[in-house]
Amino acid sequence: MQRSGPSLLVWGAHDVTADPEVIGPALANSLPDGVAQLIDGAGHWVQYERADEINALLLGWFSPPTHCL
Repeated sequence: MQRSGPSLLVWGAHDVTADPEVIGPALANSLPDGVAQLIDGAGHWVQYERADEINALLLGWFSPPTHCL
């Protein structure tokens, strides 16, 4: 399966299931247009632990780009 478009990988900085500081960037770099985002103060359940930050991040990620004329 071939991917198209950017990929956002989000990890809690204290996720005990992986080493987020190593795994996130490594996976992002293996993807075309991959972006890794580490969220401080969160663990494995980052979307629950830091819901406001995740919601803001996703709103920005999915918003259409703004262009200067």
